[in-house]
Amino acid sequence: MDESEYKEVYHSVNALRCIFEKAVLTGRYNCEKASRTNIAEREAIGCTDPEAQKQCLKLLDLFRENAAFSLKMTRISGKLPHAREIRIQCGGLNGLLETLPDNFTKRVNSKLDTVSIENIYGLVNTTTNEYRELDRLPFQEIIKSITAYSGRRKKTS
Repeated sequence: MDESEYKEVYHSVNALRCIFEKAVLTGRYNCEKASRTNIAEREAIGCTDPEAQKQCLKLLDLFRENAAFSLKMTRISGKLPHAREIRIQCGGLNGLLETLPDNFTKRVNSKLDTVSIENIYGLVNTTTNEYRELDRLPFQEIIKSITAYSGRRKKTS
């Protein structure tokens, strides 16, 4: 299956894509609203709730808007390279988790020192309840996590 054919099938079977799809595909993040679909050898992550998708999109837009300077960009518009998008999604979610009181469950893999978030939508809802509006989040703290986030290291042989 070539890339254009894949994209055509992707959009036909995954009309409501998960906003944090790249983060979910890392295997360290999950969401109660996520639906998984296999297309050829790839996996697509969709969202089962249009309202949840809107809320996640607003949050991701806020991550991008506030992280532009730390990523050495004047503003972020359109698609980003994969590594930068992973950094914004995963680092942003990790930072969001750190802004909450300790009563929100989080799992840390001490061997890899990585955070695992079991329910992105639950995290977004909890955050919204805590801060009343996503615009009121402590983005200075969240941006520190985006800046500090590093994805997989390249394997050396």
